[in-house]
Amino acid sequence: MKHLRKGRKLGRIKKQREALLKMLLGNFILKGRIVTTEAKAKELKMFAERLINQTKSILLNQRDELSAIRLAKSKAPRSVKVERLKAIAEKFASRKGGYTRIIRKGIRKSDSARIVVLELVEDELVGGK
Repeated sequence: MKHLRKGRKLGRIKKQREALLKMLLGNFILKGRIVTTEAKAKELKMFAERLINQTKSILLNQRDELSAIRLAKSKAPRSVKVERLKAIAEKFASRKGGYTRIIRKGIRKSDSARIVVLELVEDELVGGK
């Protein structure tokens, strides 16, 4: 039974899965949008929202800038700059959650995997809904 078991295995061992998600998270934060399979996007969404939320609370509410930067860097991949995380945190400062969205794109012909677009929610669209 799968009671109280979180996360997807994505057909990989633990270290490969962690490396994959960290790489996807880095690309997602840098670009703001990523095209991937549905299972990877759903798994990545949890990590991305958690990172944005932690960055918001650390960088916007804490007075000690140096410890805030260290903590944000420890959570994010090396390729992500702290300035980019700050910009995203400031963009979503008034929002309590739901920083990302998944848009279904179609099915990949080669292996029939569901392809989706995972992207950050834009400010203009947030006000309209």
